[in-house]
Amino acid sequence: MKYIVIVLLALNTLSLHAQNDRAYVKQLSEEFTSKLKERGIHDYVVSQHLCPGRIEMFKINGEMCISKDHYVERYVLWKEDGKVFLKKMDNCGLFHSIPLEDEALYSYLLEHRDAMEQEKVQRYETKVKYTRPMSRTKGGACGRTFQFGREGGEVRNAFSLFDLTNNSERGENVHYESNNQLKLARFHALLTEEIEKHTFKRQ
Repeated sequence: MKYIVIVLLALNTLSLHAQNDRAYVKQLSEEFTSKLKERGIHDYVVSQHLCPGRIEMFKINGEMCISKDHYVERYVLWKEDGKVFLKKMDNCGLFHSIPLEDEALYSYLLEHRDAMEQEKVQRYETKVKYTRPMSRTKGGACGRTFQFGREGGEVRNAFSLFDLTNNSERGENVHYESNNQLKLARFHALLTEEIEKHTFKRQ
């Protein structure tokens, strides 16, 4: 109770900047990709990172921004004027685009996009069947959604990070190896590595 009071007092000293939900992040993403298309850029991917129930709070220019319902991050990867870029956006707005050092990630996207649009990550399954729901590990409810852009429209594919793991208390995941051999899973890993290299700054 004492902790809650302290948090509320801290919030009262700062003006509220925003409380935006996932629909707001979706709108930002759609507006940004629309501008890409206006510039003749149709080959891109949008990656959404969402963990249900995760709430984040940021201080931006002296004002507070609190994610509503769920904290959502979206990343857009595209190529323009001979350079590959990565852009981040979340419940509190846009971040500056970052030019990447090489085209490896974008080249992987173009080479394997057809496969990644069709691949399906199988749900975590053990050899022994259980009647009770399988509890998930920390972060297990987190998911990734990819929107692959190309001329003519977008194709969506999604999966739970839990299904790429192999450490449930119920037993080993029979789909662990096959799931992680998918081009989609490999692209997720490569994109995660690239994101972790950078410090994104808000616009």
